[in-house]
Amino acid sequence: HMPKHKLPPIDACDLHKDETLKYYCKNDNQLACSTCVTISHRRCDGICQVSDVSSDVRNSKQYKNMMQKITLLEQQSDENLQLQAINVLANETSKSNLKSRIREYRKEINEFLDGLEHNADKDVDEMSAKDKQAMCDVSDE
Repeated sequence: HMPKHKLPPIDACDLHKDETLKYYCKNDNQLACSTCVTISHRRCDGICQVSDVSSDVRNSKQYKNMMQKITLLEQQSDENLQLQAINVLANETSKSNLKSRIREYRKEINEFLDGLEHNADKDVDEMSAKDKQAMCDVSDE
């Protein structure tokens, strides 16, 4: 199973990172932490706790649909991570195979060139021997 990325807590206040969003302002339709309520919403009369407002949310059809979508997205994400790992492994295997084939071709080419060199050396030695013999024959005459 692939490790999941750690997401920041969804109930953390954007302005006050160490505070939790525990309140809801009906006037501004906004979540707030205790510091935000004290500073920015002190004149609002529609402040209530999130737990009071959201008590029936978990039983709502919208919430259940959203949770199904989230579960599906998590599954798809896990599948994508597994496919990525498989692709990385296949890439490494392919790279290794290509390097091995290159070494084999290099060996075959070197053997072919060694054979050509050997034949050329042999031909040069034979030509040199014939030339020496021809010079000896000329000097003997």
